[in-house]
Amino acid sequence: MHDTSMTEPLCRLAVCREEMSDGKEWSIYVLGETLGPIEVCLTSVSYEWGDSGHSVTPNVRVTVPPDGSGLLWREHWEGAELSMELEVELRLREKTVRLAYELGKLYRRKSPAIIPQLSKPGWLLLPDRSSVA
Repeated sequence: MHDTSMTEPLCRLAVCREEMSDGKEWSIYVLGETLGPIEVCLTSVSYEWGDSGHSVTPNVRVTVPPDGSGLLWREHWEGAELSMELEVELRLREKTVRLAYELGKLYRRKSPAIIPQLSKPGWLLLPDRSSVA
């Protein structure tokens, strides 16, 4: 469990390849590793392939309990071939932090490890950059 007295709360994402009834193959989860519940909003998903790209503004919101997880985003196989960036806004108590995560070409990832909070194989992501709102 992370120390929430730090200036910025930490938040990891987990990326898992899993089939569900929606026809998508990738799940992105938020892991609750704080002393209290966190509110997370996925504010942007950007895709880049070579010199072209686009983004969507899903505004998906989940509340994640301490030591729990929440499904934040599902992605098609096509997204796995692109470089992706996810931007989230995390709220813990009275503090709001903006975090960005980069995912490079999911289809190339090998040897997933079991994510304890999910009890399934996947890869952990730490934010690449952050700012206090």
